[in-house]
Amino acid sequence: MKRRTLNLGCGVRDKWGTDRLDWETYGQKDIVKFNLNSKKKLPYKDNTFNEIKFGYVIQVLLYPQEVLEECYRILKVGGTLNITFPDYESLFYFLFPIRDHPVRFGESQLNNGKTYGIWNMNMMINRLESAGFKIKKTSKYGRAFTNLFLSNPAILIICEKEK
Repeated sequence: MKRRTLNLGCGVRDKWGTDRLDWETYGQKDIVKFNLNSKKKLPYKDNTFNEIKFGYVIQVLLYPQEVLEECYRILKVGGTLNITFPDYESLFYFLFPIRDHPVRFGESQLNNGKTYGIWNMNMMINRLESAGFKIKKTSKYGRAFTNLFLSNPAILIICEKEK
């Protein structure tokens, strides 16, 4: 049986995955257009994917918990969700704060037409576990300064759908 992988919020450059979904198609026929802020079910059947990659998207969602629950629904038992998001507790974001950002950890809200959610690792772990996932691995990477160039620090959480 073919292994299916979903790149959720793929953007135009990220070619990873057998299936790709984003807000726009960017003129590419292999991207499914879907509004992740719509509260609609993701356009896939239950237990479809072996792996879902969800990179730098959770912090721009109005309804992150609902999207995580949808990821759980479409992931096969034993499948993994790899979620990456900015590490807002790092020195980088204290030195270079987000402009016009209502800093409230754990909330998502609309601000001037843009959605923002600020998460730390423990908050995201709690959200993932409440959606049904079992945490397999967590890591932080990136530095505030790398050879005098800025690098946004991030958090990676790998979790699994169990029976």
